[in-house]
Amino acid sequence: MIDEVSPQQINLKSFVPKKQLNPKFFSEDGKLNSEVRLRILDIADEFWNDLGLDWVKPEDIVLTGSIANYNWSKYSDVDVHIIVDFSKVCEDHTDMVESFFNTSKQEWNDSHDISIMGYEFEIYVEDINAETESSGIYSLNKDKWVVEPQQFDNPNLHQKKLKKLSAKIMNTVDDLEAYSNNELLPEPKIEKVINKLELIFDKLRSMRKEDLHTQDKEFSFGNLLWKVMRRAGYIDKIYDLKTKLYDRKMSL
Repeated sequence: MIDEVSPQQINLKSFVPKKQLNPKFFSEDGKLNSEVRLRILDIADEFWNDLGLDWVKPEDIVLTGSIANYNWSKYSDVDVHIIVDFSKVCEDHTDMVESFFNTSKQEWNDSHDISIMGYEFEIYVEDINAETESSGIYSLNKDKWVVEPQQFDNPNLHQKKLKKLSAKIMNTVDDLEAYSNNELLPEPKIEKVINKLELIFDKLRSMRKEDLHTQDKEFSFGNLLWKVMRRAGYIDKIYDLKTKLYDRKMSL
């Protein structure tokens, strides 16, 4: 038997917005800490140089995500986006360019364990034409806000619904993990578990993407649900379990 997660166990305290920006990163007038800015630029430059795309220069390097907003918490990452015109890399195959950048940033993030002021550092490459979903974006090249964040006015945390659905999904993932621990499980049933995990993950991701375009943005239901699952370790758990089962299915 495994212990079920109850809605009452879901802690939403870290989602309460702050009255000020993170003081380790920003001064009272909203200026980014110069030491932080220069270190991030150094890391981004080295990442870009390692890609070997000498014929393309990034349009900007920006800091975004909750660390650049009033909803920062101990769970925040230092999300740095290198803004690039994908068409300048390869005009006729921007989809392949996107795939290349996604693979490169994933490999880089997986192989490095850099922290800035105690927060985990992650790098991304974003097309200049991509729609932005963040309400806080700071340009490191220009050393000023591109989108200046505003304090959140009594955001709706959807607490009851959020806790109930989060617990339900967590219990479903735990049940799938316990079920798949049976070493005699035949390949078709392993495949069925993998499909269920993929369905859960895709649903969480699509809900987040869709809801970030609503007026609630950072405090939209889909985004909060994703963050609850990630902070509880269940996004990684889904991914790791799916990979483990795939390897098991393909082994002889």
